[in-house]
Amino acid sequence: MKENGFVKLRITGQALDFEKIIQELSQKPSFAYRKGDCYTPKFGDEQPIIYKEDCLIFELKNQEDETIDSMLYKFLTGFLKSKEYINELSQIADVSLWVSVYPDNEQSNIHLENETLKLLTDMGLNIDFDIMFLKDFYDGTFSQ
Repeated sequence: MKENGFVKLRITGQALDFEKIIQELSQKPSFAYRKGDCYTPKFGDEQPIIYKEDCLIFELKNQEDETIDSMLYKFLTGFLKSKEYINELSQIADVSLWVSVYPDNEQSNIHLENETLKLLTDMGLNIDFDIMFLKDFYDGTFSQ
């Protein structure tokens, strides 16, 4: 079954040392903002949002025919050298994984292998799953 989605390592907190985090993780973030930065939503007439904390996000989008488990495992192994630092960082910041899945049909499941679960545990990471059934949106049959 084809699974669309992404996985993100999200680090939030107050007065984060971006340079040190980037150096220790040996990865370039895909998104970052500081407390007080402003975001204006692209849709609707919503008011601008002022961020209340610092944030670094490292993201991996899945490849064609890649399962959520294999994507997550590949992503986590990219941070293995920084496992101890991630555990230390978790003491002063919120460090978690965000996995978003967009299944191609109305029924889906997420299966994680023991090796992937062990990596999560060894790194001391929490994980949040977001599952959206958007097939009608992507195939053009969505109506409001």
